[in-house]
Amino acid sequence: MTHARQQGRKGWTRWWPRLVLGVVILAPAASIAVYARLQDPSRLTGAAPAPSEEARRDGAASRVGESESKRGGVEPDAGLERGVAEPGAPDPGASASEATETPAGPCAATPACREDGMCRLLEDDLGPRCGAESHADCAATALCREQGRCRFAPTGFGGVGRCVATELVRTQRFPLSVKRHGVQGELLVLVDPASAARSPRSARGYWPDADAPRAGAALTLRDARGAVLDEHTLYPDVSVQIEDLGAGTDTFLATEHVSCPEGHWCGPRTVFFEVRGGRLSAIFALGPRGEERPMVAVASRGARWKLERRARRGPRDLLVQLESFVPPGPALLETRFSFSRGRYRFTERRWPEFLPKNAKQPGPWNGALGLHDEPPSGH
Repeated sequence: MTHARQQGRKGWTRWWPRLVLGVVILAPAASIAVYARLQDPSRLTGAAPAPSEEARRDGAASRVGESESKRGGVEPDAGLERGVAEPGAPDPGASASEATETPAGPCAATPACREDGMCRLLEDDLGPRCGAESHADCAATALCREQGRCRFAPTGFGGVGRCVATELVRTQRFPLSVKRHGVQGELLVLVDPASAARSPRSARGYWPDADAPRAGAALTLRDARGAVLDEHTLYPDVSVQIEDLGAGTDTFLATEHVSCPEGHWCGPRTVFFEVRGGRLSAIFALGPRGEERPMVAVASRGARWKLERRARRGPRDLLVQLESFVPPGPALLETRFSFSRGRYRFTERRWPEFLPKNAKQPGPWNGALGLHDEPPSGH
């Protein structure tokens, strides 16, 4: 018996350090995976359905309209039908893409669809469930036609929510010209009145409230007659700024001010848009191996970004840095987005060691690298 106990103690001393190391390695990796999932640029979608590869390359449609199931690597036809219940007459002010009817799916007969307009079947880390993703989803439901509940209100960070009745108010307006943007019209930022009343904006940002949800913000492209050409749905607390990044047209930076009191990699998220071909498109950059990546930047305690010039008189690049983990310790992942040879491109660098000199690069930065206990700017 004593010999067996001694052998047991020896076995424990051999494998317990491996267990601890495994926990140390997997915990940050899991956190980063959750961060990447929540910061997906198509988490909250636009009105347009997902375009083909050819249409996306031509810039004729936005990829922000892709479904949660497609983003998770599960195609809609793989046993997960997407649809809305009883598509009715669209809102007179809705765009043509909002009027697109989708075959009814398994959510059509559920109480969530009948009572809250959650009629689209979505797939995320919690599995398939019924919900809504955009104002277009809500506008196509019978609930909207009968009760006027035509606005999408996110009730979770995964982008799933229900439909509510409210009128959005304008907080920002950007005039557009044919010469600069290819269309004569305007880009409007429309938000829930409860979001517009928060002035100055709270540093905490928006936190999803399932009991009293606010409608998502709408980034709406309209022509000179006021007709809606395109629209994207974002989190309720949104602000937009214009930058010139050398693409020959204005780049619109839409920042979703999201509250993340306990999130190391979660924080205000900025999506980069441009107006091309009469559409409002999220920007995707081409990588060295032909892969594409969205131009999205997060300001948190584990991620930061800034716009900087590589040359004194050249256009500015987007530089994004993210704390990562490469065994046996923390690392730094840096991505640079720049416009060259007719489109946006990106390159990536990875340091297997988190060196202090990398965290000391001059700013100003949005966000911080928390492993060096730097206070995040603007968060």
